[in-house]
Amino acid sequence: MNQLHVIVVGAGPGIGLGAARAFGDAGFTVSLLARRRDHLAKAAESLRALGVTAEPFVADAGDAASLSRGIAAAVAKFGVPDTLIYNAVSFSQGMPTTVDPAILTRDFTVNVAGALVATQAVLPGMRERGAGTLLFTGGGWALYPDAVFTSMGVGKGALRTLVTLLAQELKGSAIRVGTLTVMGLVEAGSAFDPKAIGEAFLEFYRRPTKDFPVEVQYRGT
Repeated sequence: MNQLHVIVVGAGPGIGLGAARAFGDAGFTVSLLARRRDHLAKAAESLRALGVTAEPFVADAGDAASLSRGIAAAVAKFGVPDTLIYNAVSFSQGMPTTVDPAILTRDFTVNVAGALVATQAVLPGMRERGAGTLLFTGGGWALYPDAVFTSMGVGKGALRTLVTLLAQELKGSAIRVGTLTVMGLVEAGSAFDPKAIGEAFLEFYRRPTKDFPVEVQYRGT
């Protein structure tokens, strides 16, 4: 299987679909992973209409077994991905003194633990092949947390740390690791349009391996 392959976890109608379209337009076969079968089907259809080879795989990023099965199915169909984009997010409001610990834990499972599950699912194949890229959707809350969104600040901060540690562990290998930290509100038609962010992910992927950064902060330009 020589076709370039990208797995997008969290392939919703925003950044996930924007990244899937950018990579699909660049010649990648696209595996779309998310919980909602109906949304996945629509996303795959929209990409196919553009001439992109795209396949939906139902997977819950908050359930390690479900996520692992979804990735395994994508790999079985299209081979080890050249790129993993982890874009899944669970969003809740709540101040530190009022947020429900159970909700924070649920969000953390999606925002951080799921990223680790996905990484561990694709990494052996990438190592065996001798190449691969792991990309993650970061957020400005990691740098400028807001008490009203405690769970998101904790999640994006921890994800940024996880990516940094992965980069440390994999330094010197053929596996590249980075987070695209989105420093603004994602909104169609704005500087933070999902399509523009998707193109930023593709530009990130295309950076030379020798100078591949652990983080790129996307500020709408």
